[in-house]
Amino acid sequence: MPAPWLQHLRDLAGEDGFLEPAGQDNLALYLAGGTDLLVCFADLTSLCQRSIGDYPMAWRTARQSGWSLLVLISETNGWFREASLWEWLDARADEAFFENYDRVLFYGSGPGAHAACAFSAAAPGSCVLALSPVATLDPELAGWDNRWPEMRRSDFRSRYGYGPDMLCAAAAATLIFDPEVPEDAMHSALYHKDFVQRLKMPGAGRSPERLLADCAILEPLLQAAMSDRLTPAYFARLWRQRRNSSAWLQSRAARAAGSEQPCREALMLAQALALDPDQPRLQRRYALLTGRSGEEMAEARSRWKAPQS
Repeated sequence: MPAPWLQHLRDLAGEDGFLEPAGQDNLALYLAGGTDLLVCFADLTSLCQRSIGDYPMAWRTARQSGWSLLVLISETNGWFREASLWEWLDARADEAFFENYDRVLFYGSGPGAHAACAFSAAAPGSCVLALSPVATLDPELAGWDNRWPEMRRSDFRSRYGYGPDMLCAAAAATLIFDPEVPEDAMHSALYHKDFVQRLKMPGAGRSPERLLADCAILEPLLQAAMSDRLTPAYFARLWRQRRNSSAWLQSRAARAAGSEQPCREALMLAQALALDPDQPRLQRRYALLTGRSGEEMAEARSRWKAPQS
């Protein structure tokens, strides 16, 4: 890890927390807080692309909510498939680390979502919030998922391997995914226990965490999951805020274009331009679809009311 970030995390942990190796290729950052614990995951490369002090949304939510925070930071591939890390996690479970908290929430997105589901087995009775969770990348079970060919030889059969089985000790689990991403929909279907609720987020794409943060949904989502208030009805109310996201509207417009639905595409583009007019590419596409001049487009945008949540 670059020295400035490393020193910053040490200072952040202070005397009440710790930053220590968690096996061979991972770090564990613990920030002491209240009696609720958020366990989340980070990739070193992505973290170091941020300015020092620009924390991921989950970290900020934990600190603002007064929770304790445990972050496992991968220094290699981000999938947390090292036996030495599992031994570190087993040691924390053996010393009853997780039992010190009233509520424990494991949270992750993508590779971190698999880790959240799998590692929840170390804290029986915990809850899980996973965005686009992968069940396994074992070629014999998920040979249809070709997105991470470099992970084909990784161990998804032994400790903390098959996500759906590892969830058995959890009190509740919520999986959020885009049903229009075939691989994510198939992985989600493998999590079929009664206590697992699967919530669909059409148009979120392969990076739902970014969209949730953009729509100001991620923070209330984490808070609801921690307090066991995350129901399908509550999520539906939050998800309506997507209509105020230019990124989501553009993804819907692109899908409409692929389906040859020009009226729907124009509608989505009009809403996106109402939120963010300074997008020449979208302006040109909208003008092509509607045949409007620049003056007409500006007048139409001035009359358009941005959708409310």
